[in-house]
Amino acid sequence: MNIADICQLIHKAQFRFTNEADLQAGIAQLLTEQRVGFQREVRVSKQDRLDFLTDGGIAIEVKIDGALATVTRQLYRYAAEKGVHQLILVTTRMKHRQLPQTVGGKPLYITHISPFYG
Repeated sequence: MNIADICQLIHKAQFRFTNEADLQAGIAQLLTEQRVGFQREVRVSKQDRLDFLTDGGIAIEVKIDGALATVTRQLYRYAAEKGVHQLILVTTRMKHRQLPQTVGGKPLYITHISPFYG
């Protein structure tokens, strides 16, 4: 499954969540159901941990809040990792859509989602 497929899959899903951990659990379940190979909570440095890293080198970061500058710095650190070839930011924040299309020379896809309350 390529990065566009994963973004579409996440965007179309309806997640029930009240915090970032709930959303991450929902994404993990979705990726598992779709047979996307991944690891969770991949430690890449003393301070950094990728929320998800697919077998194809796609880092998936989940944010339901966070200042644009903070998220940007975090994504640049992740992009510097050898095993990361592309990045997806799954976010509930419209302000995160201001991020560039590439970060550290690697493609960044932004998937905006809204909580499902039904």
